[in-house]
Formats: sequence, C-alpha cells, structure tokens
Amino acid sequence: MFVGVVIESFNNEKDNLSLNFKLKKFEAIWIDNLKLCYSARPKITTPSTGKKFRDFMIKVCDHEHFGNFILICIISNTVSLTIKWYGQPQSSIDMLDNVNYFFAAVFTAEAVMKIIAYRKNYFRENWNRFDFSVVLLTWVVNIIMSFSLPFDVSILGMIARTLRIGRIFRIVRRVPAI
Repeated sequence: MFVGVVIESFNNEKDNLSLNFKLKKFEAIWIDNLKLCYSARPKITTPSTGKKFRDFMIKVCDHEHFGNFILICIISNTVSLTIKWYGQPQSSIDMLDNVNYFFAAVFTAEAVMKIIAYRKNYFRENWNRFDFSVVLLTWVVNIIMSFSLPFDVSILGMIARTLRIGRIFRIVRRVPAI
C-alpha cells in the first residue's frame, strides 16, 4: 500500500510540474494521440520471395504459434535459471545444465530461422538485436567454460544467465496491459 501511495504521489507531482493539469480534457487526449502517432513505427513485412525454403521460414517465423512457443520457452528458461539452492545435488545441477543447453539451442534456432527469413530486416528490431547478442554471448560463454582454465570464469556464466533472464521483458511488448 505504501508503494502505491508513493507512486500515486510521484505521478501527481510529475503532472503538476509538467503543467498537464492546466490542459482541458480534449487537449490532453489530443496530446496522448500525438504521442502515440509519433511513437508508432510501421511493421516491416517480408513479401514472398519465390524461394521455397525462405518463404517457408517467413511463414513459420510470422506464425502466431511460433511466437507463443518462443514466449513459453523464454518463461520456462527464466524459471529454470532461477532454480538453485544450497546443497543442490550434482544430478540436479547436471539436469539444469542440460536444460540450459536445450534452451540455448532453441534460441539459436530461432535466431537462425529469423535471419534466413528476414535477412537484414532481422537486425532492424531492437528485441532481435538483443536476442541475437544474448544467443552469441551464451555460446561464447559455453565455449569458454568448457575449457579447463586456471582461473574462475563462473562470473561469465552469471552474466549470460542474467541477460537471458532479461528476455522475459519481451512479454511486456506482447501484452500491453502489463
């Protein structure tokens, strides 16, 4: 309740400082509509190319079920990355490592499929750039950690896991009510 009061007070003060309280109702609606128009970006569509494999990839990547599957994988990956406790048996650690490799493979396949489908347009969207960076970092960290190095590199795994958990914010884009 305290947090709600603080947030409400902050919003009221922000409105008072921006002088928005002096606007009439229709003026405020007009400004909100202008903000929405200025922030809107056209959706980049990829037309049929005539190449069967690429057209198939476009069709798969644009399908709603593909996006939902990736979101389920992101949520499941986030849950699996948070499972850790003191005295965790080695079999559990090995199983979670295998689950992480599975999700790394799924996200790599997603990136490859989208790059095949959208080519350079794939990198025009910020979330795709972030996803690609996370996939690349994940594989670099996995390769580095597979070597027996004389120093501790576990912090790299932590960084990669933290970024992979950051993919959960992709849900915010899909669900505007959040």
